[in-house]
Amino acid sequence: PSIAAHVDHVRYGLELLNRWAAGEDDPFATADYSASWRRQRVSEAKWRGLREALARETRDWQRAVLQPRELDAAGLTGMLSSVVHLAYHLGAIRQINASAAGPRAND
Repeated sequence: PSIAAHVDHVRYGLELLNRWAAGEDDPFATADYSASWRRQRVSEAKWRGLREALARETRDWQRAVLQPRELDAAGLTGMLSSVVHLAYHLGAIRQINASAAGPRAND
């Protein structure tokens, strides 16, 4: 998959989590996770929009995670797995394009 597909997939996952955190009953019930993977090429404007949407969803999720709340096992699992899920996709993006890797660690 393209970097755009990974970005859109993470954005969509965070959107669902943000909807859940805002009180929506079950935004995951009708989720279409496969839609992002059909996005292989995007225009410059669409790419900019995807990045902006990801940044917005990320900021909203950061705020949501900081809010004290009662969690059942499924809620806690969802919140914690969002971190691992994001790390996986960032790693995949770094594998696709080495310039996304950031600075190298010093030995």
